[in-house]
Amino acid sequence: MRIILVAGGTGGHIYPALALADELCSQIKDCTILFVGSKNRMEQKIIGESKYEFLGLDLNSSSGNILNKIGFVNQLFKSYIKSTQILNQFKPDIVIGFGNYISVPMLMAAHNKKIKTMIHEQNSYAGKANLFLGKYVDAIVGCYDENLTQFKNNNIKILGNPRCQVAANYQSNINELKQIGLDSKRPYILIIMGSLGSSSVNSVMMQCLESFSQKNYQVVFVTGNQAFNDFKDLVGKYDNVKIVAYVDGINLMKNAKLCITRGGATTAAEISVLNVPSIIIPSPYVPNNHQYINALALVNCGCAKIVEEKDLSQQLLIDNIDDLMNNQFKLEQMIESAKKIGHPNSTNDIIKWILEIKENKYD
Repeated sequence: MRIILVAGGTGGHIYPALALADELCSQIKDCTILFVGSKNRMEQKIIGESKYEFLGLDLNSSSGNILNKIGFVNQLFKSYIKSTQILNQFKPDIVIGFGNYISVPMLMAAHNKKIKTMIHEQNSYAGKANLFLGKYVDAIVGCYDENLTQFKNNNIKILGNPRCQVAANYQSNINELKQIGLDSKRPYILIIMGSLGSSSVNSVMMQCLESFSQKNYQVVFVTGNQAFNDFKDLVGKYDNVKIVAYVDGINLMKNAKLCITRGGATTAAEISVLNVPSIIIPSPYVPNNHQYINALALVNCGCAKIVEEKDLSQQLLIDNIDDLMNNQFKLEQMIESAKKIGHPNSTNDIIKWILEIKENKYD
């Protein structure tokens, strides 16, 4: 089976696509996968370092002034021609897009050549590219019930993010917890804002450390690699506060009592499938306020709380954490709520549908 996966722009598009690719190759004999993305964005490096072949299109964002927009239209046309050439050479059975404008020329070229097509939407509110493509593709995979009303295409299923199955099957590394210095007999909370961290959240965390030192729970605070030097003099100062630059997020999430994190699509998926109660501080700097909308979906199902960055303060964060850590019943309710929206078999379910589409065994 020959499959083209189109992914790019952010890790939220790229890593789910890689997770699906890995499982496709594991389950399907003689599966050949080609990745397509932008040749000058992060996907070229990330996918280029994987085992998969990668081809780049010369397509940049349409944001900016009128000249940028005119240039984008020209690049879009050229990318459509290049996509058609790739399809003619690779001859895929199906083309699957993971959102972002980079998906548009390849998916439209595949549609016009009557090649089977699918898109995957990671966010609770679909992006513009997927909303456009949804009118043309054969199938849509969503992660939230909210997606069901956003697409005019009736052939949509809520199967989840491929990263859900990765997280669900993850084997905990107890050694990492020991290396950090955590006491296995005491609960801990994880505060992690991604690999780069957040300067605004870190500034509030600087104020919180003294208060955390007086709590009966432990705190693992991940500064992000770039900001670790700002905290290195505080490492080891408080017995129950562990300050680190980077951790394996899934490993620490899986064992945490509570997680304070961003609201990216992959993080939200991992939170739900790991059944970890969470306080989400959405990044206000992402397009279409996606992180807030993702967080709201988790809040509405009962497994998370939101603290907006504009409201964030030492007292507000401490109060929200204590409200949960001192209420075991509320934590258990959040765990049960998360179980309702987690998709531990997401990738298996997506692959099953891919095979049905390939064989025309779908409505």
